[in-house]
Amino acid sequence: MRIGTAAAATALASILVAGCGSSASPDHPSAAGSSPASPSAGSNATAGPGTGDLFATGRLTRDGKPVEGAKVGLTAEPGDLESYGESPSADPQAPLTATTDRHGRWSLRVDPAKVDFSPGGHTLDVEITWRAGGTTASWEASIARVRKVWRTEGAGPADSVARFDVDLGTARVEATDSRGHTRRDQVPIG
Repeated sequence: MRIGTAAAATALASILVAGCGSSASPDHPSAAGSSPASPSAGSNATAGPGTGDLFATGRLTRDGKPVEGAKVGLTAEPGDLESYGESPSADPQAPLTATTDRHGRWSLRVDPAKVDFSPGGHTLDVEITWRAGGTTASWEASIARVRKVWRTEGAGPADSVARFDVDLGTARVEATDSRGHTRRDQVPIG
């Protein structure tokens, strides 16, 4: 992971992201209209047991305006996502990618059957990276498999998937966990 301090890792392990039901709007997207990052079809729901392989969602903006066509990549600890093979993105370190739509919305899908968890494990420590033009932002989080769906630690299958809204112009992230707790912070921009 690139950010790597113990304090950041501890704080980010509790990052929360919540979708807002299954209705799509520029501020509250569903997975519809987003490019899936895995071959699995998945569902349009962002909460409840019907979310399937939906891993995380969010919106990318620059000074409050949507960024269309940006690449969103997901990396995990070495080996966790080896089953996904070669990346379709320019970043060989990001085996899973999505592209933002005209509203800046994105969603990442991860088929739990393709994740190589350590023995007894069910959590992925991940880094999500957003690339738009010459600007890159990244954020770390921990997301767990809860029964057959993805949630932040301490959440249940009825809760929402994690949501990360990033503004490249203000270098801010709004991270909402599966139970609806939101954290606003600076996001590293490069």
